[in-house]
Amino acid sequence: AKALTDEAALLPGTDGDTALEVQATLAAMQTLAGEPGTALTTAQAALATMDDEPAAATSRVRLQLLTQVAEAQWNLAQHDEAMRTLDRTLGLAAAQLNSEPSDVVALLTLRGQWRMRLQDFKPADTDLRHALGMALSVYPLQAADAERALATSLLAQERFDEALPFAVAQWQHTVQFLGANHPKTGSALIALGNARCLAGDLPGCREAIEQGTALIRTAYGEDHPAYGSALLAQAALLRYENSQWNWDDLAALTRRGLAIL
Repeated sequence: AKALTDEAALLPGTDGDTALEVQATLAAMQTLAGEPGTALTTAQAALATMDDEPAAATSRVRLQLLTQVAEAQWNLAQHDEAMRTLDRTLGLAAAQLNSEPSDVVALLTLRGQWRMRLQDFKPADTDLRHALGMALSVYPLQAADAERALATSLLAQERFDEALPFAVAQWQHTVQFLGANHPKTGSALIALGNARCLAGDLPGCREAIEQGTALIRTAYGEDHPAYGSALLAQAALLRYENSQWNWDDLAALTRRGLAIL
């Protein structure tokens, strides 16, 4: 996919808007490939070619490029700078008359996730609930992303009873949008299993994690990061089922999961 994007960037006759969209896609792929420094350079170079007052046709690509700048900064551990860039991007998205509500939802969810990682839970939860309120009736998959992040935040605060309904909802919305056999449904099941474990429902936890792991393995194989995360969830399950595990099994699952990630 990255090779195709590189080739598209070199095609003659590409108009300015399309060229910027290609650069935004390339930066996103560089981020996924674990190359934040390269992604930052790509996105910043593309932004430097845009006018200060963008035309309507380029407003969304500006948001995409700014988001890639923010994500690259975050992955380079420039957290304060990343937050400032994300705040600016969110402000632009909210102010643009032709912007898609889904843009604001995605940015609010991302900011909520980052605030959660910084253990700034109250504003994180506010962002995630705002995103969820905007997405719930029209964007089920984005609603699932916000619900999953909100469940994770509440679990980190040991608010287990509050977290579980959001964990259930994110799985239901994923199934609604993608179907019961999609690999993302597998990841949603893993998130549901983690919440069930922490809420004390060990049989339900095992059922969800086993089903989710099977879906991910079938779709992606055993070398994909999603499968590594599933193995770590299995290791956590073994710790909760403390009468049924041994150190060798736990260590093997943990080492294998971390090696894949």
